[in-house]
Parts: sequence; C-alpha cells; structure tokens
Amino acid sequence: MLAVSLKWRLGVVRRRLKGADDGPYSKGGKDAGGADVSLACRRQSIPEEFRGITVVELIKKEGSTLGLTISGGTDKDGKPRVSNLRPGGLAARSDLLNIGDYIRSVNGIHLTRLRHDEIITLLKNVGERVVLEVEYELPPP
Repeated sequence: MLAVSLKWRLGVVRRRLKGADDGPYSKGGKDAGGADVSLACRRQSIPEEFRGITVVELIKKEGSTLGLTISGGTDKDGKPRVSNLRPGGLAARSDLLNIGDYIRSVNGIHLTRLRHDEIITLLKNVGERVVLEVEYELPPP
C-alpha cells in the first residue's frame, strides 16, 4: 500500500512502504515515537517484527541544511541513525523523523557499507531533494 501526504509549506513528502499501514503501529509524528532515550542509545538493528520502514522526502532550499545529526557508519558504533534533530530545522519540522531512527538509504544509495565521513559528505552534497529510507521502532502493543 502506498499512502502519500504532502506538506507544501515545509516541502515534505511521506510515503509508506509495505508493512507500514495506518493501523495503531504506524509512524506518526513525535507523539507516536518521541525522542526515547533508550531508543537513541540502541546500536543494533531492530528485530523485523518490531520495526517499520518509511520513505521521507525533504526539499531543502539552496544553502540550507537538513538540521539533523547522524551517528554511526562502518567505522563507528553501528548503523547510521539520527542522533539529534535541530529545533526548527527542516528534519524536525517535517515531524517524520525521530531521534533513534535508522537511515537505511539516501536518494537510493544504501548506507550499510559507508563510513561515517562518507555518509556526512553524501548528506551535505545531496542537493535540494533528499529521499531518506528510514527504519523505526514500532510502539509496543
């Protein structure tokens, strides 16, 4: 199922992939997952039965940043994940990303084999349209 919602003012598009529906475990905004400290400290992959995957599209203005901090990479402690969201930044205003979310790919480029510095360089040079494939933890039943 593919559901699309647009937020024109922020230039944000969200699409859901298979396995993510509009049920009680769908990824909503900050209220659904929040910035859970235990989630932010987690280093391993989320078990399949407890995770959701979504695609977040951010459109940034020339010269602006995404307003997020990424930790991880092959040379760091685990998979690339959102470790901070700058208040008022594009990523935080989108209300689609949370601290602790894993970034699986950027514009179709998978991050699993990239070093931290390569991921940062990719994000800085990605252009105005940024498509992130994001893995997030589902709330408990």
